[in-house]
Amino acid sequence: MKALLKYLFDNPLITKFTFIIILVGALIGMKNLKRTSYPQVDLHKVIITTFYPDASPNDVEVNITNNLEYELKKVEGVKYYTSRSMEGQSTITMVLDQEYGDFQSVKDNIYRALGKVRNLPSRVTQRPKVMEMKVDNFPIYDVALISNEMSEEEVIEVTKKLRRKILQIPEIYKAEVSGKREKEFQIILDPKKLTLYDISFEDVINAVKGNQIRATGGTIESFVNEKKIITLSEMDTPKKLRNIIVRSNYSGKKVRVSDLGEVSFSFSKKNIMTSYNGDEGIGLWLYKVPSSDIIRTIDKVRKVIADFKEENKSRDLKIVNTHDLSSETRSRLEMVYSNIIMGLILILAILIFFFNIKLALWVCVGIPFSLAFLMIAMPLLGLTLNSISLCGVIVVLGMIVDDAIIVSEAIYSREGNSEESLIKAVLGVARPISITILTTIISFIPIYFIPGMMGQFTAEIPSVVIIVLLGSFFESLIFLPIHLRNIKSGTVEELRATHLGKRTMNFLESQYSKFLKKLISKKEIALVSLISILALFLSIGIYKFKFQMFPEFQAQRIYLYGDVERGKTLEYTAQVAKKVESVLQNVVAGDIKSFRTRVGRNYEGQYHCEQCFYTKLELTHFNSRERSALDIESKILEEIKGISELKSFGSRIDSGAPPRGNDLELVILSDNESKRVDVIRSLESKLKELGEVSNDFILGDSSLVLRPLYEKMSRMGTNVQEVAKSLRIAFSGEFIGFISKGDERNYIKVTSNLSDKGFGAPLEDLSVLNNQGRKIPLKKLVSLQEEKMPVVLTHYNGENSNTLSINKISRKDAKEVISKIVKDVKSEFSDVDIILKGRMFKDREGRANLFLGALITCLIIYFSLVILYKSYLLPLLICSSVPVGLIGILFSFKIHGAPLSALGLVGIIGFIGVVINDALLMVEVMKEPRSIESIDGLARGATKRFAPIFLTTITTVFGLLPSIYGFLGGTDAFISPMVLSMGSGLLFGTISDLILIPLVFGFIYRDKHV
Repeated sequence: MKALLKYLFDNPLITKFTFIIILVGALIGMKNLKRTSYPQVDLHKVIITTFYPDASPNDVEVNITNNLEYELKKVEGVKYYTSRSMEGQSTITMVLDQEYGDFQSVKDNIYRALGKVRNLPSRVTQRPKVMEMKVDNFPIYDVALISNEMSEEEVIEVTKKLRRKILQIPEIYKAEVSGKREKEFQIILDPKKLTLYDISFEDVINAVKGNQIRATGGTIESFVNEKKIITLSEMDTPKKLRNIIVRSNYSGKKVRVSDLGEVSFSFSKKNIMTSYNGDEGIGLWLYKVPSSDIIRTIDKVRKVIADFKEENKSRDLKIVNTHDLSSETRSRLEMVYSNIIMGLILILAILIFFFNIKLALWVCVGIPFSLAFLMIAMPLLGLTLNSISLCGVIVVLGMIVDDAIIVSEAIYSREGNSEESLIKAVLGVARPISITILTTIISFIPIYFIPGMMGQFTAEIPSVVIIVLLGSFFESLIFLPIHLRNIKSGTVEELRATHLGKRTMNFLESQYSKFLKKLISKKEIALVSLISILALFLSIGIYKFKFQMFPEFQAQRIYLYGDVERGKTLEYTAQVAKKVESVLQNVVAGDIKSFRTRVGRNYEGQYHCEQCFYTKLELTHFNSRERSALDIESKILEEIKGISELKSFGSRIDSGAPPRGNDLELVILSDNESKRVDVIRSLESKLKELGEVSNDFILGDSSLVLRPLYEKMSRMGTNVQEVAKSLRIAFSGEFIGFISKGDERNYIKVTSNLSDKGFGAPLEDLSVLNNQGRKIPLKKLVSLQEEKMPVVLTHYNGENSNTLSINKISRKDAKEVISKIVKDVKSEFSDVDIILKGRMFKDREGRANLFLGALITCLIIYFSLVILYKSYLLPLLICSSVPVGLIGILFSFKIHGAPLSALGLVGIIGFIGVVINDALLMVEVMKEPRSIESIDGLARGATKRFAPIFLTTITTVFGLLPSIYGFLGGTDAFISPMVLSMGSGLLFGTISDLILIPLVFGFIYRDKHV
């Protein structure tokens, strides 16, 4: 170290050029640094979706879900899996075991297991679709096109043009169209005419398929060239389909499709309706390339949309946006930039006040230098600038100048003006600075080992802190001494006598020394008084203490969801949803930036339900509105009570945290459906006082259930498969082919007109061909009865199940109450199993992990200090500032009226390292023999460290103040609790360093003077 400093003093240009290279490298790094909304977290969840057109939930369960689960249950490394079988769709969600480790091999085995499934029904035309749940896979932006005058077809064409333009942006790899209905050919057959001509559905299907040909027939070769023969027979218009001959004879008589029914070419039936800010439209969901910068990408998208608006300004076309994942990143970046500037100004003002301008400026240069170090390292290490890594930047902001202040103080008070004296002064503080940097780094390392989603979510914070601290370390010990080499030395008293700040510091030191002498002289009374004061602060802090993993009051997103009575149409549900939208526009319009409503889907989007809808509200930024998200939610729920058509209604606030599910979920396992329902009803009646209770057992509309008469079928030469196929074609239709036009497909669907005539006599005029080609009336082959069937069939680890969910649980003893209720229900229904899971248990586990991280931090630092000082007592004394700081944190959160959060706990872990740094500085001087020989010696030794401890504390606290109170950029629910933890903990911990440690030394080293 000495040789390096000597060499750099002899060659100052090296330092200057290195400094410039680092700044240039930072500019290049900033260009390559990717900004994202959140860390690129893998949620360790795989969703497998399989489409089975027009199949009932029972059919989907038996033929799709059960077959897939049979292979998937063999995959190791899966914590649990659930499935939903609904009309036309099977969805299986596999949650990977966090303890397994090798997640990629688990995912590979899932793909292999799906590849083994070969017995899916013929109508399943696509293999199961697998989606790995990652933050990168979420859409970043949406854009909707709305018009009152243009036709639906015209709006779709305009949407296609915009989509093509957006996909030319390299950073956008996918643009999904939402709300677009496909056009299809419908061959609507009349069963009476089929009977008249003695023709079956199968005859018509075979005729159409036989004419829908595009094939290669071979080649004709010559000496010159080779030509292919291509046979084309494509029925691509309604007229061509009508003219298809179904049957003919030798006399020339023909039966065409037009003789048996109608052919139309129109949009398919609506099954989902999406409105944007109250108007129905066609939307585009945009997905970015994972490695791209979200802000630059969305800026390009906005530019394309702005140009597109200009090109189409003469049309009646409105283009709106209701989802922008970059908005939170932009606001946090603006807040961080503003608070960094404000913090830098405050720190600079403090340093100028206590030192001269030149020294203050060079000390403050450590901030941009350390951040430049960060800009270089982040792209190289694959880190992104996001909502969480920004927390790390804010946390470390106040620490950056601490080392520089200590070095500056040492250089300022060195003996002589030679380079040797300067090097000696720097080397004199190198050891304590190295120890403080090491302890701070150690304090953040346990964050890497927080398990589960929380660990992934916060892992970038310690990386950012460690990089910046290392940059600050190099700047303080290598670059700063070179910059300060021409500053003349002098005694501290002489230097401080030159202006007001230095006289102020001299006065503070004098008063501190006098105060400390009085305390030590009456150490027993002082210690009791200090403990009493701390006990008072502690009692205030823990009174009605609140902990919330991720506070919701500053949230910018609220989800509303509801449903109407079963049997209602999609259009009826849309009218009810409009009433909800009217409430939003009339009651909380000033707090809403945009909203989007989807009718026909449940809240989580897992299944189709014509009686369900949900609305996503995008709120204005917290700092620009007067009401919190909780107040807005409460007001909406109060007004919604007046809508009588709603069967149920609920809400969910999105705090921006990782997805955590419901507060509580009770999974009920039994093969007996009626018993599961009885358990649900029993639990609902007992748990409804705790919060919002819902369950996934939903009975659909009254359905006509046809039960086969197997003996008659066998006797008449047919089977269940043929009967089911005829019924399906008659009432829901069957897709028998498609016509490709560019990137679109127009499907051909064969159905009947029975669905338009009602269900008075559904089997009249329907028949099926037997194995001898004879037509058998269907009513002779099945019995007919009316039943209500479940809309969704659910499994948990392959077993039949239902889930009861509870949200908005506020009672503190809820866990104990729920456990007792579940125990009583289990004793009543002994053959039914109940599994408890949900956010209540995850939050408790998350809190335990974070507190464990704080404890491990203390232990690691303690044992490191034991090794360093070869003592058990001194490290214990150094660590005594931690509990004092914790008392200060609890007290500060109490008086601010804020709950302690998960990121607040991360701030506590960081504070531990910082506060121990000041304790180290104090102990280093207090353990010198001359400091413990008398009261004056103790006071003199403590006063010697007052200035650096005081300055490092106030610069750190003032650097954090803008982020705590939002002087310029506003506050933030993620960042503010973390910096409040660090600031308040450091403030109280420093009081402990300055008072408690010298006081305890007075007890440890007793002699005639002490």
